[in-house]
Amino acid sequence: MNWNRGQWRMIPIRVTCKESGGGCRAPSHAGGSIRVQHATRQRPSSECQENREGGEDVIVNHKAVTRPQYFVKRGDSVRFASRQGGASLLALKALDWGARVLHEDASMVVVDKPAGLASAPAPGEKGAHVVALLESFLSARDGKVVTLANVHRLDKETSGVLVLSKNSAAARVLGKEFKGRRVDKTYWAALYGNMDDSPIRWEDMLLSRHGRSRVVAEDGNAPASGPAPRKAVLHGKVTEHIGKKISIMEIDLRTGRLHQIRVQAASRGHFVLGDTLYGKPSLSGIPRLCLHCSYLSVADPSRTGERLFFEAPLPADMQDMLAHQRQFAKGHNVGDSSN
Repeated sequence: MNWNRGQWRMIPIRVTCKESGGGCRAPSHAGGSIRVQHATRQRPSSECQENREGGEDVIVNHKAVTRPQYFVKRGDSVRFASRQGGASLLALKALDWGARVLHEDASMVVVDKPAGLASAPAPGEKGAHVVALLESFLSARDGKVVTLANVHRLDKETSGVLVLSKNSAAARVLGKEFKGRRVDKTYWAALYGNMDDSPIRWEDMLLSRHGRSRVVAEDGNAPASGPAPRKAVLHGKVTEHIGKKISIMEIDLRTGRLHQIRVQAASRGHFVLGDTLYGKPSLSGIPRLCLHCSYLSVADPSRTGERLFFEAPLPADMQDMLAHQRQFAKGHNVGDSSN
């Protein structure tokens, strides 16, 4: 079965296991990639070499693979990218300002936004932002003016998947998807404290004023008087404890309020590490806000009913932070490297 979308094409690949004992399954197909879920050691078949010779690159975890005998591991993401036109070249390379384009077609661009860069211009805030930088790059590449629009935002210090529309029709479709809560968003967060391992469901009423938010009710019910707050809902689970003062959490964000994860976590005493607005200095070795949008799924604005899936790996600075904190916890039997 062939699967086509713009410059990207999904094809079936045969995989073989080197180890004996079975347990090898064909990878599942999801949006723009093939996710290897079960096999402990697999490799794409000779079709990979055939596709390279036919004008396609084999991409494993966002890197081009040139060796036909390259083995993929459980959890690897495998996809094929056409070399025709400029879109695939853009998708394979990190831009000069630190972002990586995960997907581009006639309707939208999806990037892995670095921390420290604003998604779009904000009132009273100067400096570079994703919209302007990407518009400049695409306009120079295509030889015509390209105008982009944000259909959602990430905080300046948050990294991860960010979606931008390339025309008004796509903006309307994507806007309805986000407003209708039909977009799946998963975040990675490092929170302060030793959290409980039970599944998490936080429902609060948030009131946002002057660039900040606060919880006005934790039961999801609006107060009887005062300005109208908005419901904020997230589900999550703790995936790792590092010592006694760091909990790694995977968050399914059901709504998209201003600073939602940061405010809801801080109101429960488990602020996001590195949060200078809602948290407090706690541990050393924290380079910035430890919040990353790792996964997003949305309907394709140009094809009704088809869903697109995007993933952004944990950035190197967060991986280094985790390694540092794990090593410290191992040596001191606590997760505290306080000043």
